[in-house]
Amino acid sequence: MQLQLKAQHDTVPDAVQAYAEKRFGVSAGWTLYGLRHYAATKLAEQSVLGTQAIMGHRSLATTQGYLHQNIEHARATQRSAGVLESVLVNARSRRQRAKSLIRGR
Repeated sequence: MQLQLKAQHDTVPDAVQAYAEKRFGVSAGWTLYGLRHYAATKLAEQSVLGTQAIMGHRSLATTQGYLHQNIEHARATQRSAGVLESVLVNARSRRQRAKSLIRGR
């Protein structure tokens, strides 16, 4: 089966759409362009720079245009960052206290 789409925004042929729904559980009405956005978003959860390289973009801004916020991933990142932030703040405070002790303040 040979697919010929005129533009990347064209909808996917019915046979391919039906196969994707049955095999992968995707909803009807998706486009190849939408699939590219979805793939970029999932890849970026691991590495935005890696996603940029895979997509062949020279500019990170171009890659960011493909990304859609995943609320659950953002919340998990925020929880992780909260723990890291407390560690970094405590380390910074310890360094500042040590410097002031060295200076005699």
